[in-house]
Amino acid sequence: MSTDERAVLGDQLQQRGEPQGELIALQLALEALPATAPRVRRSLIERRIAACLDQHHDTFYGALAPHVQRLSRPDLWQRALEVHRWSGGFATTLLLQGAGPSLHEVVRIARELPIARFVRRLELGVGDHPEAVVELAQAPWPHLRELVLFANGVRIADLSRMAPLLAELELLQIHYAIRYATFEAPALTTLQLWRRRDDSAVVLDARMPALEELNYAWFAAEHGVFDRYPKLRRLTFYGDLTAGWLEQLMRSPNIERLTHLTPGYLLGDADLEVLAAHAHRLAHLELLDVSNNVFSAQAIAAVRPRLPPCVKLRRR
Repeated sequence: MSTDERAVLGDQLQQRGEPQGELIALQLALEALPATAPRVRRSLIERRIAACLDQHHDTFYGALAPHVQRLSRPDLWQRALEVHRWSGGFATTLLLQGAGPSLHEVVRIARELPIARFVRRLELGVGDHPEAVVELAQAPWPHLRELVLFANGVRIADLSRMAPLLAELELLQIHYAIRYATFEAPALTTLQLWRRRDDSAVVLDARMPALEELNYAWFAAEHGVFDRYPKLRRLTFYGDLTAGWLEQLMRSPNIERLTHLTPGYLLGDADLEVLAAHAHRLAHLELLDVSNNVFSAQAIAAVRPRLPPCVKLRRR
């Protein structure tokens, strides 16, 4: 929906006495302010938006209202819904948690809220993730493009039941997921996976032809990653590397495809020397971040003059 269309909708809603019309008008006015606008003018609109959200809290959040923080009740400890980003009177980024109602109930209720009509990014926190995933699968949010799942041992096996949703996702983050099954996500450009270091072996077999960024922790780096993901440009990995993987990557023509490379946690002084030996092949990178590794001061001093400017080391 364009800005003009939202403005028209806001006028119509205000004529019908619906508070979201005022919220749309106020947020559009805030978004239209130039960067050079006086701070006092911006603050005035922000205060009016906050007052509108507080005054019509129950209308905006429906059955979830008792579990959503408001200006006049700032000490709410457990929150079922948090709006992390607004745009033109609608929430575009939501965090949902099982606080009060169960998480899958929160997902169901939030989906029907008028303010959630254009949610693009959904983050699921504490709660019954498997049931919430099923709820998402049964009725995918039409504008959802980014999904973040926190903790609770969520498994891709659960996500394999979400084919309609995965077909549209552009970003998927799964924290502390421990096992993976085959799935397809043709539009996915960013995949971020975390698992505990002591979890059992992980199998990742996903069809993601559009993938540009892969970020994973405690996965053994695989030699075939570039063959499976031909558009990969940004690679981040934390944890175990198969023997010689970094040396092979430095020698591979695939290094020329990357713009960002972040290997972390378990690199040692010998690996730093590998990077220095291949410095001429790294100059094209926008960033090679090894700051999450612990190298000796002697190793850093020895190789720093040979490393290109794109290399980021931990400051000592």
